[in-house]
Amino acid sequence: NGVASWVYPEGVAWLPENASKATVLYTERYQEASLIHYYLGIPAFKHPECGRKDQYNIWTVPAADQAILLRPATRVHDVLCTDLRYSRQGPYSYDVVDDFGRTGRRMQVFVLETKD
Repeated sequence: NGVASWVYPEGVAWLPENASKATVLYTERYQEASLIHYYLGIPAFKHPECGRKDQYNIWTVPAADQAILLRPATRVHDVLCTDLRYSRQGPYSYDVVDDFGRTGRRMQVFVLETKD
């Protein structure tokens, strides 16, 4: 629900038929993108500038004027991987909470917009 609240406009349910209404969601790794896609049904993509360069590009990554970058928060502020096309706002943080009210990982959300 936390992920969906960032990528879908307010009032739009995160259902497969509404996927085209969602903001493009980037992650730093294929693993995170595939988990989000599998468990939530929200299309997610590895940001082209993130992760190892020797990994295969297994998905076509859409070009987007606006996007969301979701990543696990770390104790050390590591370098944020985004290319120079985007300006960013954030990080915004939230705790992932399961159906039993248990807190999982803290996540960071960045809002990306192409530069003029």
